[in-house]
Amino acid sequence: KKIILDLNGKTITGKGDYTLACTQVATIQNGTVINDKNANNVTAAIYAQNTVVTVEDVTIKGANTGIACGPGVVGYYGGAIIKGDCDIYGGVTGVAVYGPNQENATTSEFKLEGGKISGGRYGIAETEVLTEPISRFRAAQ
Repeated sequence: KKIILDLNGKTITGKGDYTLACTQVATIQNGTVINDKNANNVTAAIYAQNTVVTVEDVTIKGANTGIACGPGVVGYYGGAIIKGDCDIYGGVTGVAVYGPNQENATTSEFKLEGGKISGGRYGIAETEVLTEPISRFRAAQ
């Protein structure tokens, strides 16, 4: 199933680890998602676990991370497709892509088709546990 969350110009704010946690294919569009929790562990405005989330025309602000894709847990992956007029910011990282930590696991994916990504330290960060790259980054042509 695919979920489409049209925020219709509204804002969702969270103070937990994740404001929106997506575990199946989802599109989030037309609004703002904020996460105010600043912690030593990864917190995020949007968290994509074992799925790919599409954001379009969304402002995303995370005290730690804007979008976190996949936790790096065995066999899990996550991904994000950024479209339209998005503005993504994280106090540490705008978008974090965590690769799975086992061989032959599904590839984490990140695709940038539009928008702006920034972070206090990193705009986009990739974390790999294995020596072979298993994440795929693509920018639209």
